[in-house]
Amino acid sequence: MPDATQLDTVLARVVRNTIYAPSPYSDEQLGRQVAMTFGEPGGLQELERSVPDYVWLPVARSARTRSWLTAHNYRIDIQTPRSFVAVRADLPRVETVPAVSTPCFPGP
Repeated sequence: MPDATQLDTVLARVVRNTIYAPSPYSDEQLGRQVAMTFGEPGGLQELERSVPDYVWLPVARSARTRSWLTAHNYRIDIQTPRSFVAVRADLPRVETVPAVSTPCFPGP
């Protein structure tokens, strides 16, 4: 089993390959993201509306969101001490890969 540092490297790859949003975020979008992280009603409604393939969140602030995700057709494929990745149940499992000695993200 890879260690926490290797898993965080994998998580960075998952996000880089699946999520891109222009910057800077609007205040409205930032508010939705915070609400999702903390499991607030508006954030959970946004998750239900958008049905993302993957959700990567910090463990420390996302217990309500994690519970909601597992009750709404998501599974937890990756768990580290700092974060987790929930994946829609109809998608293939996210597998960990060995860390590379010289990561290319975020770059030199």
